Amino acid sequence: MSHVVSLIRARDCAPDQNDKEGDVGGRLRSQWAAIASIAGKVGLRPSRCAGGWITITGLSDVDHETQCWEAGAVDFVTKPINPITLRRRLDSHITLRVQADQLREFAWIDGLTGIKNRRYLDRWMRDYRLLGGGGSASIIMLDVDHFKAFNDKYGHLAGDDCLRRVAAAMKAQLRRSDDALCRYGGEEFACLLPGADIKTATAIADRLIDSVRVLAIPHEHAPRGIVTASAGVASDIVRELEASDSLLERADRCLYYAKQRGRDCVASERDLG
Repeated sequence: MSHVVSLIRARDCAPDQNDKEGDVGGRLRSQWAAIASIAGKVGLRPSRCAGGWITITGLSDVDHETQCWEAGAVDFVTKPINPITLRRRLDSHITLRVQADQLREFAWIDGLTGIKNRRYLDRWMRDYRLLGGGGSASIIMLDVDHFKAFNDKYGHLAGDDCLRRVAAAMKAQLRRSDDALCRYGGEEFACLLPGADIKTATAIADRLIDSVRVLAIPHEHAPRGIVTASAGVASDIVRELEASDSLLERADRCLYYAKQRGRDCVASERDLG
């Protein structure tokens, strides 16, 4: 059902009071009611969302078809409407949409840990300032402490398993749907927190490194005898971010400061003075 919803875009086909009689765009938007009605007859419930939409039309001239494509249609169903044809067309587009969404999701997933990858982080850094308005945004940079020594002692397979467990434990601490944990590279992670101020982000960072301690993964060459992590936190108002990488760089400086303080701790820009 949800994939049908995401296939039809009400923004482009809902009725508009400013449409003039004879305007093709207006006729296309007015067809939203027809789409909802016919889809309902075959057990579907279209709704408002982003995505393509199917034109139901009694016209077949080339100019009309061209304008339908330009208006955002992904397919046509001509009148009189055959409910089976509509069902088959929807099924086909839903399948393609699901496959495209899955491929997009796979492209943003780290193969080792199953969390978001560097590509997702780069995309977020590029787009969030444009989409986030004037709200706050925070980033937590995290690093597994003494990880090279862990690999040297226990081997790379054990190191991979350690990273998977650490990533899963930290991801479980994120309670808001928009928050994302990404693997930045090697044993480094970045936590993206749209809408979070420095106080909220620092509290989340404390939870993240606590979750790593709770795992109690043995580490003979670590001060505590277990695997730990360090975190650096930076926050800003989205509209004030002059460069897409500036927030990330500031969080990384805070992470470096946390390591200078002895690791297994959180440092924010407030600590830098």
